[in-house]
Amino acid sequence: MLTVKKIIKNKILLPSVFLALILSLVIIPLFLVTLSPLSLSIPKGVQIKSGSHLFYNFLENIKQANGILVLGTSETGNSLNGNNYYSLLNKDQNFNRSVYALGGAGRSANVYFPLILDNPKAFKDLNIIYYINPTYWRNGLNKFNETYANRYIESSLVNSTKKFAQKEGVFDDFMNLGENYNSNILFSFSRAIDRFKSLYYHDLNLVLWKKTVIPIKKINIKTTYDSIRLTGLKQQINLEFNVTDDFLRKNSDFPSINTKSTYQDDLLLAFIQLCEKYEINCTFYLGPYNEIYCQQKNPELINEHQIVIKKIKDRLINSQIDFIDGSNLSSVPGTFMDVQHISEYGAFLTAIQIKEHYEKTNN
Repeated sequence: MLTVKKIIKNKILLPSVFLALILSLVIIPLFLVTLSPLSLSIPKGVQIKSGSHLFYNFLENIKQANGILVLGTSETGNSLNGNNYYSLLNKDQNFNRSVYALGGAGRSANVYFPLILDNPKAFKDLNIIYYINPTYWRNGLNKFNETYANRYIESSLVNSTKKFAQKEGVFDDFMNLGENYNSNILFSFSRAIDRFKSLYYHDLNLVLWKKTVIPIKKINIKTTYDSIRLTGLKQQINLEFNVTDDFLRKNSDFPSINTKSTYQDDLLLAFIQLCEKYEINCTFYLGPYNEIYCQQKNPELINEHQIVIKKIKDRLINSQIDFIDGSNLSSVPGTFMDVQHISEYGAFLTAIQIKEHYEKTNN
């Protein structure tokens, strides 16, 4: 039997509980969505591949900070003791832009197609450097790789953007992962749940508990990397073959070009066209190939690799787009660790090229 005290207590308690629920379920999310707390932490892989709002917020925050997003493959995925080209640009006291990098084996342009088509607004006016590695024109890589595609992009996101991709003519060749998809309704529902959860686990934490950001120790990369230091970096490489001694012991042949496939040519053109259509500020960096190792091991392949370099240059020039020609590093000793990955010395030279390009163009 209820007592008077219990009735009074419940009349006070129930409205308070109801108000708290409204606050937590409605007002706080609206507040966080409106506030859009700034975070420039690179999202986790699963957040990128699913097209999470955390990834798109990350892109918006890069734009607000006038930063640059680097997109590359395994040459960019290597840390190089924290001294890869994008890290050096971040450290340089005379380079006034913050740089963020996404890299990894097979992380080519096509894994971003579903993301661009899913949220073109997030990519509009985004400053990008896209690293073109000529090694992807070789046998075994000059084709669509479903394993790589599944590693970096959620199949359900591909399905949800399929009609847009087909309209752009990029689905069949660059995004088709088969028919193993969740329905668009289930995908949208899953996204909504993740969005709601992340408001509390991520956005609310950003507001309540601001992390102390440890500033990057700035250096002048041109003076820090003096002749003594650069000589030390080159000494880590067998300069006669332009690879490390460990790699040289493998006695590997230089990879040959797949001359029958146009996949990488078509992919580059498709990415250029998407960047133009969706107003993405993309600067292309044409990376080198290890010409020295090729000359030492398989000189008969030099010509076909040079043809690839020329073909890529012609595509970039004919498209009248901004690009940096790093292919001249192909014949510079000390620039590679193996047949396809630049060394720390190569990264330094790459950073200098990018830095000088931005200084020249005043971007």
